[in-house]
Amino acid sequence: MTAQKPIPIAACRPGTTPEPPETLGVTGSKLWRDVLEEWTLDDAAGLAVLEQAAQAYDRAESLRRQIQITGEVVETGNGGMKANPLIMCEIAARSLVARLLGRLGVLDREDKRGPGRPPGKGNPW
Repeated sequence: MTAQKPIPIAACRPGTTPEPPETLGVTGSKLWRDVLEEWTLDDAAGLAVLEQAAQAYDRAESLRRQIQITGEVVETGNGGMKANPLIMCEIAARSLVARLLGRLGVLDREDKRGPGRPPGKGNPW
């Protein structure tokens, strides 16, 4: 069995925000900072989920730039045209970002209603 590197745990003082991990690019680092400016994530699991979301955002932006270079439509081997397969990869990366941020709860802006009927409708019977 090979020895694995320990996972570094970042501790931060109250009132300070941790710096983005070095593995993030420019867009992922911006997302990291923007989220932590508005929300308090002080647990290791929340920061790990945010890091995954920021990495997926970096990937989505990288794919977007590649699609701009190669075009939204590419030629097939037999001379036909089809949608660039990178588009689906970009959509998947952006979907992952939204799911992870939703899991963190940073997309929830308003209180969710409880179960039951909507208020003010009355009984039509």
